[in-house]
Amino acid sequence: MASGEWLYGWWRATFQGAHGDYADLGFNTVGWRIMSVVFGSLCVPMMYLFARKLWPNRTFAIAAATLVCFDGMFFVQSRIGMIDIFPIFLIMLSYTLFLVHLGSRSERDSIVTLLMTGVALGLAVSAKWISLAAMATIIFFLVMRPVLRRVGISLVEGSWRWGLREGPDLPGGARPGLYVPTAVLAFGLIPIAIYLASWIPFFTRHQFNSLSEPFLYRPVAYYYEYQGLGVDAVTKQPLVSGIVDIGNPFIWWASIPAVLSLPYFVLRHRSFPAAVILVGFVAQYLPWSRITRVIFLYHMFGGLIFMVLALAFVLVRMQQAGPIRIDFWGDRFVLPTRYLVAGYLAVVVLAFLYFYPVWTGLPISNGSYLNGFPIGKMWLRTWI
Repeated sequence: MASGEWLYGWWRATFQGAHGDYADLGFNTVGWRIMSVVFGSLCVPMMYLFARKLWPNRTFAIAAATLVCFDGMFFVQSRIGMIDIFPIFLIMLSYTLFLVHLGSRSERDSIVTLLMTGVALGLAVSAKWISLAAMATIIFFLVMRPVLRRVGISLVEGSWRWGLREGPDLPGGARPGLYVPTAVLAFGLIPIAIYLASWIPFFTRHQFNSLSEPFLYRPVAYYYEYQGLGVDAVTKQPLVSGIVDIGNPFIWWASIPAVLSLPYFVLRHRSFPAAVILVGFVAQYLPWSRITRVIFLYHMFGGLIFMVLALAFVLVRMQQAGPIRIDFWGDRFVLPTRYLVAGYLAVVVLAFLYFYPVWTGLPISNGSYLNGFPIGKMWLRTWI
């Protein structure tokens, strides 16, 4: 968490008496939230770049970025004085740089982008250890590239194909004697050095359940106030105010079947984007299954990146497949998919507006807050 702490100058200045070059905006709501807002906002264009490099399909990239923009967890974590948004941004940056690296056209570009990926991963890991899953995934695909080419599998336009090896084993045609030491430096020494350096303030001066997370089973309440807010003008019920770190259900719940369908696209269509999304999600999600202590919904933040990508990927593939024909009791129904992506994104935006009060602390009536679907915002009993 140390690199995230560097971004909070008010903490060092106010509580640690530190001096130096860092952002100091004071001990106030702006000072401890502004960097989260900045990096949270940057997550939207970063997701677009990540998705565009993963699969050069503009609709897919726009859909993924839109889902990030209107998801509750991304929205809440970007407004709360916590560090979780920083590793998420850095994870997406790391994957984007890695995909740029895979497309290198020269040895120089290959080495430079490899080192840049290592720096991004070092910053991500020093922000939070959930980034280790991203590092493992990137190393996995980095190692698998020459292995697959050796057995005659090459990546062509987003999918892999059997046949004669085409192109160099290493990105940009880099020489193994230069590439391998650089990879060790990028994914070993550089991240370790950045991680240790991020803890310098702590070395120099100081004072003295998880598997159900994708289902939004139990969100995290950051704030709740029910006294002194007045009454609702229409229902005459007392007003309450709360901030709940809960994702957009139309993103989270829909992403579950989308993730489960990824093996089909990997095996049947040999889709490289689907493989990256699937491995990335598994790497971020499965490690938490072995933890028996109490963990919270925001621990799923790293996996949310790939849940969003999976949903956008499946929506675009369904739209590309054309109308869906269904035979039911002798009758044939045709479901048009031309505007499937736009229509579903519209539903996501409407859901964002619906849940906006419980993501921002906007006072609403007690019934609107606590009641279940469709009157209130707490659709499940475990949300309260």
